[in-house]
Formats: sequence, structure tokens, C-alpha cells
Amino acid sequence: MFSSGIRKYGYFVFATFQSTVPAQADQASNETSVYTKRIQCINCELEAVTALENCILDVRAWMREDTLWLNVEKTEFLLVGSRQQLAKVSINGIKVCEADVAPVSSARNLGAWLDSHLDMSTHISKTCGSAFYYLYNIRHIRKFLSRENTEQLVHAFITSRLDYCISLLYGVPDCQIMKLQRVMNVSARLIYCAPKFCRITPILMELHWLPVRARIEFKILLITFKVIKGLAPKYLSDLIAILPSSNYDLRRNSNGIHLLRSTFRTKKTMGDCAFEIAAPILWNSLPLSVRQAGTIDNFKRSVKTHLFTKTYN
Repeated sequence: MFSSGIRKYGYFVFATFQSTVPAQADQASNETSVYTKRIQCINCELEAVTALENCILDVRAWMREDTLWLNVEKTEFLLVGSRQQLAKVSINGIKVCEADVAPVSSARNLGAWLDSHLDMSTHISKTCGSAFYYLYNIRHIRKFLSRENTEQLVHAFITSRLDYCISLLYGVPDCQIMKLQRVMNVSARLIYCAPKFCRITPILMELHWLPVRARIEFKILLITFKVIKGLAPKYLSDLIAILPSSNYDLRRNSNGIHLLRSTFRTKKTMGDCAFEIAAPILWNSLPLSVRQAGTIDNFKRSVKTHLFTKTYN
């Protein structure tokens, strides 16, 4: 994958760019999938690099038509795979507009940090670092704030960062999740001015905060609900399918909507973290009353209550 900065010219550039993105983005998505399949099926690295460079040239030509410029200085190139797969690759870089771009160990895309192994360790480390920076500053002024004001600051600067792109952390090992949970625990103690080694569970229950694992499931379930109700983009709707009703399975028909689980085998390290695998597992495990929610607000309320009870009871 590669990411690049964009130089803007003119007042109406954003409106023009926004109006032409849907068709072009769909075309770029199809081309990217073709290149990905070629990289998977062709062992020749030279052909794979050439295909990616041609794709970048097409993107550059499309950007020129909309008075945009591909910023080579901000372009990054990232190789993604397992340690065994990356050990077999010897790609030293790609050529972008007569400039050689070397692969990086991590790259930022829409605020989320992706690394070569997709274990999200870089994203978690940077999120924790930013959160502890704001916690340190809030602690200095805590004695001048009420509990309500402190909670508002924590929501604005801490939990909002933890929740951003949190669905990408599904399947991440517990050692990484505990780093984010530690941030939540410190934030909760700061709100109540609690001692460092006091029991944290009653405080989290008083704040009605879900732990990090439950927050990840909540976000994935909310996206799944939007897909089922037709409120999500098409590229997400294409990933899951509703299980058809059956005259022979009365239990299936009486338990509301179920999602069809994927039948192909996946790798535990990456495949099981995909949305098309995680969404049916989490959705089918919900109680009937939660899956039958009619509106987004009702679903949020029901699924949070379910996860809260499941976690603390």
C-alpha cells in the first residue's frame, strides 16, 4: 500500500474533489484488488512493483484532472505481511514521479497507524503516548476542577482518542489491549481522585465505562447494525450476508436476523480479525431483543447494556 499528501490549488478544489471521488474511488478500489491478486499469484517481484507503479501513475493522472498534485515528499510505501512472508521479499522501494520511495515500517492513514505485520502495536503505542500526555496536564489542574468538568476533559482528550478506529483492534493480543486499558484505569482514578492501587472495577461501573475489549465489540456491532439497515457504504455491505430463512430450522427463524458465517479457512493472526469474519460471530451471539432493535439509538442502548452486564456480572 502507499499513501501520499495532496497539494491544493484554488477555492473550489475540495468541492470538485468530493464530487468526483465516488466513481473514481470505486475504480481505484477495483484496480487495487487486481494488483493485489497479481502480487499474490505472481512470484516475480519486478512485475508486482511495476503493476503498483502503473497504478500510482493512473492516480496521479486522475489527480491532475482535478487540479491536484501528488506530493512525492509525503508519499510512503508499506509492505504488509507476516514475518515469514516479509522475509521472502526483497523489494527496496518503488518509483513515484522519478523519485525512489523506500518502504517504511509503519504509515499513518486517516489517523490510524498501520505497521508491516498489522498487529497495531504502533497505533496503540502512539495512542497511549498521546493519552498520557494529556493526563499529565489534566492532573496538574485537577484540584481546580469539579468531578463533572474533569470527566468532560477526559472524554474530550482521552477516551475520544481511545475510541478512534478502535474496531481495527479486534483480535489484538491481551498484552496490547492492557496498554489501552491502563490508560482508561488511570483516567477513571483521576476523575474520582482515587488512590493509585485502589480497586478499579467499582469506579468503571460508576462511570458506566465499558472495558477496551467490550468497546471494540460495541463498535463492530454498531457498524454491523448499520450494514443490515442499509446505512453503511457498499464496500462494507458486500462483506457480509444475511442467513436465509429455512423451513427445517425453526430455531433459526425464531431468533431474528442471523448473518452467514464465512466458510473459508483463515489465518489466526490476520484472517480472523477481518470484518467479514468478526461481524457474523459477534452479531449472532447477541440476544434476540438486542438484534431486533429498530433504531440506532435503541440498538446502542441495548448493546451497551448487554456488554456491560456481560462484562461486570
